[in-house]
Amino acid sequence: MHRNIQGELSRFSFDLYDLLEEAKSIVPGVISSAVSIWILGHASLLAFIEIGDVEKKIVLHPLLNHPDTPLEVIRFILIHELIHIVIPSVEIEGRQLDHPDSFWALEKQLVPERALYWAWMYIH
Repeated sequence: MHRNIQGELSRFSFDLYDLLEEAKSIVPGVISSAVSIWILGHASLLAFIEIGDVEKKIVLHPLLNHPDTPLEVIRFILIHELIHIVIPSVEIEGRQLDHPDSFWALEKQLVPERALYWAWMYIH
């Protein structure tokens, strides 16, 4: 696996790929998944995952790319995006739902303190 961050250079005070491996060990069923990390400007999302047949790509918004962004917040974001691999979007009554109830339940199980990280992102 390459350890290159695609897009902008990482300004984090920690190694994103070490953190990704830690997050992968927390989310069941993704440890062997090939995942790359990109830092790219995009719409209003702070992060998203593109799930391909061979590789998955987590894209982080440049606003997060700062040495003061807490490691715990980025770990949570990586876990959140990795959960999309095991609990994909569903269609309910013709509407695409990216975060079904089972997604939120697993996120809460894996990261019980998740409200703190959502609050940090909202405030900052």
